[in-house]
Amino acid sequence: MPKNNKDINLEGIKDLGKGFGTQIVQHTKKNNPRVIVGHDYRSYSEDIKTALKDGLKSTGCNVEDVGLSLSPMVYFAQFNLEADAVAMVTASHNENGWTGVKMGIQKGLTHAPEEMKELKDITLNKKFISGKGNEKKIENLESTIQDLQAQQLEISNNIITLIQHAETMNNVTDASGLLAEHVTDLENRLNIVIDWMKEEIRIRNLN
Repeated sequence: MPKNNKDINLEGIKDLGKGFGTQIVQHTKKNNPRVIVGHDYRSYSEDIKTALKDGLKSTGCNVEDVGLSLSPMVYFAQFNLEADAVAMVTASHNENGWTGVKMGIQKGLTHAPEEMKELKDITLNKKFISGKGNEKKIENLESTIQDLQAQQLEISNNIITLIQHAETMNNVTDASGLLAEHVTDLENRLNIVIDWMKEEIRIRNLN
């Protein structure tokens, strides 16, 4: 997108939101799919996000806004809140003045070339659907991650206790197996965030 933020076309961003919203509805086959939306630290990103949200809502998408965040936080929110899609307004590692939108429907994946081609066709040819979506703010996402970390530690400690007292318990294998499933789920969620954060930091350190 334009390097000079004065050249950013907010109506074009709104159309992008309409195109992506249409694509989400078609792929999920839901009238009101839930979309996690966030924006980066650039001064103009929130205005871009507002235009994008307007487009999404006009197709029936329900927007859940996590506010100022890093891309990994937005991806995490899609997993944790079990949303249908994600859109992050960011220029990533590019210098101030650039902008862009990272988007995806399948959890953990941004749009591949095929999805981008489909989105381009919908947007440029204005093949938009009409609907009525709503919007809500998601608060304390960082606290949610901290809570998950605390839960992970607590469950891990419980497993250690089970192992230490295995000789005094019946069916310890079943009990530890159940706890292990919870640990695995928490670790999977947290590792996604950690990996993306490491990559974000690595990219920024290159510039």
